[in-house]
Amino acid sequence: MSECRICFGTTGDEEEDEENVNNSRELIAPCLCNGTSRYVHRACLERWRETSHRAFTHCFECNFKYIVEYAFPLETYIFTQPAVLTRDFGRYLFGLLLFLLESFFFRYLDKLLGYPTLFYMEEWGYNTSQQLEILENDEIYSSSYYFSITVLFTSVISFLCFIYGVLVNVKRKKIYWEHMISKLLFYFICSIHFIWLHVIFGNTVYSFELFILTDSSCGIFNVFMFYKFLEEHNKIIIFINTQKNPSRLLEPPPDVVV
Repeated sequence: MSECRICFGTTGDEEEDEENVNNSRELIAPCLCNGTSRYVHRACLERWRETSHRAFTHCFECNFKYIVEYAFPLETYIFTQPAVLTRDFGRYLFGLLLFLLESFFFRYLDKLLGYPTLFYMEEWGYNTSQQLEILENDEIYSSSYYFSITVLFTSVISFLCFIYGVLVNVKRKKIYWEHMISKLLFYFICSIHFIWLHVIFGNTVYSFELFILTDSSCGIFNVFMFYKFLEEHNKIIIFINTQKNPSRLLEPPPDVVV
């Protein structure tokens, strides 16, 4: 008599109803294992598949990739590089160098147009003449200021592109945003520190200088923070594909070989 390779039980116990026997206690051969490892209860295997990502997709014995029938189409909008880039110091420095080069462009453009980045501060009652004097005469503060402007601009564009990508590519948007919206708001607010730090530090010459140094220091970590945000997105996608997508394992065709 065939038995389950996990619990060593047979098809079903006598006290179980017919539906339970035909489904959760059904013995299936989901991979290419033979002998006593050939059969397994569907319910036992489903519990085993939840123990790790590898166990969810492959048989540990014969390494066969399970043939799975899902209730909903799988989500495929996953970023493959965030974890790598957050641990690769060289690539991270290269990203910061690109920010720095972009800041020179913003500096030239802002000066050419008469410093429009200071206009919104003037609308809030700030003394922009003092701030303008700092930007024109102090190389360090000026470079730090435009680095912060570059980080703010790039962060906003990155999040907008991300949202657009989700709206276009994620299929089950309702369940996705239920789990992702709080993370999006948290990381976005942290990324636009240029705005709320400027409000916090107030309107004096010294506070503006302190604001520039503080914000540019925070901007160094924006790239890292965005990559961590993409990792959170990947986790939600995997969660939807596994925990929120009922699946049924199918037995491989007889002619399948390893």
